[in-house]
Amino acid sequence: METFSSLDFQLQNEIVQKVIDLSWGGLGYKRIIKKIKEEFSVNLGLGLLSYWFNNEVCLYGGQNHFDSKPTKELAYVLGVMFGDGSIFYDKKKQGYIVGLSAIDRDFVEHFSRCISKVLNKEKRYSVVKFRQKAMDSCMYSARARSKELYYFIKELKEDFEKVKPFAEAYPKEFIQGLADSEGCPRVAANGVFQVGVCVASSMGVSLLAFVSFLLKMKFGIKSRVYHSKNKGATDSCINGRLITRQNDLFVLNISNFNSTKLFSTKINFNIGRKKDKLNYAVLIFEKNLPMDRIASWCKKYSKINKKWISQKPNQSSTIDVLTPSPGIEPESHP
Repeated sequence: METFSSLDFQLQNEIVQKVIDLSWGGLGYKRIIKKIKEEFSVNLGLGLLSYWFNNEVCLYGGQNHFDSKPTKELAYVLGVMFGDGSIFYDKKKQGYIVGLSAIDRDFVEHFSRCISKVLNKEKRYSVVKFRQKAMDSCMYSARARSKELYYFIKELKEDFEKVKPFAEAYPKEFIQGLADSEGCPRVAANGVFQVGVCVASSMGVSLLAFVSFLLKMKFGIKSRVYHSKNKGATDSCINGRLITRQNDLFVLNISNFNSTKLFSTKINFNIGRKKDKLNYAVLIFEKNLPMDRIASWCKKYSKINKKWISQKPNQSSTIDVLTPSPGIEPESHP
């Protein structure tokens, strides 16, 4: 006999609706429990039913109930969940957590605003600053507790087809959430000035292919998915420890300038440092002659360890260097 908490989101929803229907039919707690046990082979406790009805809980999860209908905020949160966002169960506090930790405060604050709206909160969740000793850097984190949202996201991550209606309804926000997590502007200034966008890198090629489709159909933006890293390769190092890849890695890239400009005007990043750099690189490319672009770019940025670093004080922004790859289209220059 299974317990309610061990069931998936869809079945929990079905059982709760059945409980409500039985209650409206005049059945008491014991008869409802019996009916649910007979129909679903699930044992509901008297305490659980009492809590639902006496506290006017919407489905379950108390005030953290949300309607699983497409909205801009939910589309952004789902995009983040396929990138830097995470869901986990906190055993100590008995909490189902949906959260984000990142180095960009504005990124975490925007995520917090969106998830607060999704969960019908008047104020956004707190953003906490902490220091990550292993990386010797400051991080920001926001967390929301909602069993309902936790299982909703878990189900979507297990079956990507269920994500598509939410992403198709609000493609800009979904792509923004993914790009804020996994993407960056890409600039090359070695002989010829080039600007493009890495929208995302992921082990899920179906996710990237779908986003590439959205870019083309919704915004007229050309992009390409290419195979970046091989499974089994030891090509990264974290805290001095070599890491062997467990899966192939794929990248969704925009390299054509017209499509890059469309991305900057129609979608762009929500993170300030990424957005500002992409806009500046597009401006440099568009407003300068080919022979002057690199000099104009280098007035504001210098390359350190293969990254473009802003020369302005109090800025720690970077742009990954654009390197040739099978999936990057050659730039055309006027």
